[in-house]
Amino acid sequence: MLAAAGNVARKYHLDRREVDELSYCRYQQYFAARDSGFLQKFIVPIEVLNSQGRVSGVIDSDLGVTHPTPQSLREMPELDSCVTSGTQTHAADGMASLLITTEEKAREVSLRPEIDIQFVAKAEIRTHPSMMPEAPTVAVKKLLQDTGLTMKEIAVVKTHNPFAVNDLVFAKAFDYDWRNMNKTGCSLVWGHPQGPTLTRLMIEGLEEAVSLGGGYVLLMGCAAGDVGIAALLRVVEGRRK
Repeated sequence: MLAAAGNVARKYHLDRREVDELSYCRYQQYFAARDSGFLQKFIVPIEVLNSQGRVSGVIDSDLGVTHPTPQSLREMPELDSCVTSGTQTHAADGMASLLITTEEKAREVSLRPEIDIQFVAKAEIRTHPSMMPEAPTVAVKKLLQDTGLTMKEIAVVKTHNPFAVNDLVFAKAFDYDWRNMNKTGCSLVWGHPQGPTLTRLMIEGLEEAVSLGGGYVLLMGCAAGDVGIAALLRVVEGRRK
């Protein structure tokens, strides 16, 4: 995967300084969301049991998140083009879950039953081998073409970004300000669990859209060296007629 990130960085002529700047911004966005209490809207504390089945502790926040500085990021050696330990995610065991139920039951248990969450569309693609970080961008291009929407109509953008390179490629392809992406956190910062990553990003994105009063949520991710997926959801305040 390091080679894939380096390949894409060279293809798009990315600048190491901007990659470092983007990574630092992602951490600042995460800490701001955490300190504001935003993460507590969906994080559920988990009790840790010992071998006797007794509670030995509680996990109620992300573990392993570092606090890089602009200087520390600049000083990290490159593992491949524009890729350092600070511009890629760390390995993390995490968990996220969704309950599948009826619309009626969802309204019954919801704290905000007046809000509708609508699935709009999705797109899946494969790009060239070992070019994974560009795959989400290609998937989004197809998704927007299929739906007729533009980035100006998207309220929230969330990306599974194992490398900061992912976000910078997307920003350049769509002439989009990368500071407006992942405003409440992303997998670059809190880690890369093998199953729940996009689930958590979707939850974060939907909660962010609710805080904005609704709108389209764009979710994208990559996998397996060349696979990209993108999905579009919509948050609407007020029950459907």
